[in-house]
Amino acid sequence: MRTASGQSRRDQNSRLRVLHWADLPKKHARPLAVVRATNHPAYPCHRHEFWEIVIVYRGSGLMSFGRRTLPIRVGDVFVLSRGQRHAYLETRSLDVINIVFDPAHVGSVHPDLADWMRHESLVSVGPSWKPGETEGECLHLGSSDFALLLDKVRRMETELEGQMTENRIASLAYFLLIITFLRRHRRPWESSGSTAAG
Repeated sequence: MRTASGQSRRDQNSRLRVLHWADLPKKHARPLAVVRATNHPAYPCHRHEFWEIVIVYRGSGLMSFGRRTLPIRVGDVFVLSRGQRHAYLETRSLDVINIVFDPAHVGSVHPDLADWMRHESLVSVGPSWKPGETEGECLHLGSSDFALLLDKVRRMETELEGQMTENRIASLAYFLLIITFLRRHRRPWESSGSTAAG
């Protein structure tokens, strides 16, 4: 027997907008892309057919994950898995970098990466929080670590613009450096004052 609330959730999910690889600007293609969104507006609840690492590099706002709403600001990084419902709310001069990727492709490179591409494993970059903070899926980097992350993203973007096989391999290499860097920061408050190498 289906409950009214269960049916309502299914109806909502079927009406949610789903963003596909084909919805991305033409130059961005599977299995890896970097999409910059400047002055990101508030955007209603939706989901993706791909995974995304979102990096907030200007402004602020709220991110709604299902029933949870988290404030986001410069230096925040979070992971959205395929099909995860989310919305941007109350955005103020919000600029984000979206690293869009296909986890099956990345996971096929090495057995350890296949394990990392499980949602609960990859988002372990986020759910360790300071005492008293709301649990969620967001990691906040300090200014020096954030600058290192942005440099890796810039280098990956440059490689993605190239047409050669070497560019594709190098862009994947930078992506692997990025997710390794983020995983090393998944418990940033356990060792106060120290920074993880990346």
